[in-house]
Amino acid sequence: VILFFFPDYWVLSVRDKRRAEIRSAAADLIDQMTICVEAGLGFESALGRVASTNAGPLSDELRHTMSDIAAGVPRAQALRALADRADIVEIRQLVSALLQAQKHGVSMAETLRIQSAEMRLKRAQATEEKAAKLTVKIIFPIIVCFMPVFVIVTLVPSLITVFKAL
Repeated sequence: VILFFFPDYWVLSVRDKRRAEIRSAAADLIDQMTICVEAGLGFESALGRVASTNAGPLSDELRHTMSDIAAGVPRAQALRALADRADIVEIRQLVSALLQAQKHGVSMAETLRIQSAEMRLKRAQATEEKAAKLTVKIIFPIIVCFMPVFVIVTLVPSLITVFKAL
């Protein structure tokens, strides 16, 4: 039974690890793209530059997107494929914002800056949430492991003195 479910568990754990790596790298890569676009590079050039200078699953996905664009796939379709492959809410929001910015003629650099700030805010909120959950998780080990030792260390000497006195 264990061997039957192990491949599914392994694939799900690899997928979750990959998604976590993409989430953690997204804001930094978007910042780098913002800098490249503000420096005068075109969007595709900035995408290629960021993809080539970084490592990780998000950089691999950006390289794949760049190869799609180089093969003749329209930018909008390649970005949607990126969002589908990554399957992360933050990347979907980024792609939607980029496509709307392209459609309405809004500055790509400003759109990238706003998306990066939102990703950083979400990452900070997730960290705060984990920190808040930590206190609940640590109560059980404290009660089970440390409290008996505290009780023994504080009560045993006084009990020894009381028994000697009696």
